[in-house]
Amino acid sequence: MRLGKDHHVNITKTYQIILDTNVLLAGLCSQRGASYKLLTILNNNRWQLNISTTLVFEYEEILKREWSQLGLSLEDIDDIINAICAIANKRSIF
Repeated sequence: MRLGKDHHVNITKTYQIILDTNVLLAGLCSQRGASYKLLTILNNNRWQLNISTTLVFEYEEILKREWSQLGLSLEDIDDIINAICAIANKRSIF
């Protein structure tokens, strides 16, 4: 394909990722480190988060067990999980 000098082709690869529960927990515990950095870029279209029902239940179980350590309310945790579900691809596990 030939393009003129004023035309650009932007080919950006989208990376398919799964957010491990430990990474989610660590990113919510501290604003330092790679886990927090990963959480800050989840809404970037370069990264496509993938979840399953089982993984969402695991997020909920672990975060609600650790809610006092996180300094969040149970409602905050529900909001975080809902936000993750809103941006993620839902996958079935066989």
